Amino acid sequence: MKGTLISDIFGTGQQGLPNLAIVEARVLDPASGAIQEGATVYVEGGTIRGIEPGAVPGSAELVINARGRTILPGLIDAHVHFASFADTHDQEMVGVTPETMVASTLRGAASAARMLASGVTTARDLGCKHTGIFGLRQAFATGQLRGPRLLVAGAGITMTGGTAHRSCAMEADGADAVRQVARGQVRWGADFVKMFISSGILHPSASEGGIQYTREELGAGIEEAHRAGMPAAIHASWDEGIRLSVELGADTIEHGHEITELAAKQMAERGAFLVPTIWHYQRIALHGKEMGVAQVIIDRARKVSRLHAESMIRAWKAGVPIAAGTDSGGPRYPSGSFHLELCYMAEVGMNPLDVLRSATWGAARCLRIDGQIGRMEPGYAGDLIGVSGDPLDDLSTLRRPWLVVKAGEVVLRRDD
Repeated sequence: MKGTLISDIFGTGQQGLPNLAIVEARVLDPASGAIQEGATVYVEGGTIRGIEPGAVPGSAELVINARGRTILPGLIDAHVHFASFADTHDQEMVGVTPETMVASTLRGAASAARMLASGVTTARDLGCKHTGIFGLRQAFATGQLRGPRLLVAGAGITMTGGTAHRSCAMEADGADAVRQVARGQVRWGADFVKMFISSGILHPSASEGGIQYTREELGAGIEEAHRAGMPAAIHASWDEGIRLSVELGADTIEHGHEITELAAKQMAERGAFLVPTIWHYQRIALHGKEMGVAQVIIDRARKVSRLHAESMIRAWKAGVPIAAGTDSGGPRYPSGSFHLELCYMAEVGMNPLDVLRSATWGAARCLRIDGQIGRMEPGYAGDLIGVSGDPLDDLSTLRRPWLVVKAGEVVLRRDD
């Protein structure tokens, strides 16, 4: 068994598009750090065919003048939730009914369109309790709906009453039950297996420490992911859960609020990715009151936010591969603000080039499609964004791209 074929997520929507040439561009490839001034980027059949100086060839049917502005790969958000049920902070019980499934899927479609227009051309959805997320993935791939190229985990897996059981995960107790849920998501076509081993920080009942699954249960889920040839993504906040997850073969640690030096060393040695989502918690700490968030959650976010940022920098300095993600997409955290995550990553100490890598080539490596997207190189997908100014000097230039291209299709273009 295996998840989505790469050809499926790359889709067929790019057929019949005009050949594109972007001229007078300042081209930045974060993977290498290389910058080409006054270059022309050629995109044909949804793929970058060349980046070189010189005149526009006769085959270019659409020519866009960058006027010296920066062109870089489309951004990749490695942690979103387009169609979860995380509608309220008290998280009252939500059941999967035809009505809730349709409503959350439609909301996800609107959120995805907004995300694409902000410059995110690929995203990884890490939790949806119903099959609507698979429909969204297909609709984006075929061009029926406008949204990022999407990889999905389907429903997450949590213990009875565990983290996200009301919003985006299915409950399973015991190794056999975990295997059954994991296999069910693989059957639906999941690209990842997602498990929750730590408490949710932004919930009144959150605990500071401990783990929610036994070694046998967690190991069973990771094993099933690897048996199907796909990564295992683990929601792990605290040191004990992070180290156990990595020991058992976790491919990505989601959030990672408490990463000790030992955990960072372990992650770096095993190549486990960190997807930190640090702005999500700082956002609650700063703006929770105006958002109507309970004071107990705001206080916890303030306490955890500093620890979280320190953990990310500790992991980065230890050589842990980083993939940027927002945890956005639901009504509590609307999409379209990836730049805030990236700016905050730099604010707490990561250098801007590594921040951009974490949102392009680094995230593509995390999603295991780094040979297809995330670079400004011939042969890679024609996923591009254009920004005014230099994001290496000011990451906030990513806030309002003037150009967004997905698989050769111009989905946003501003003349200002």
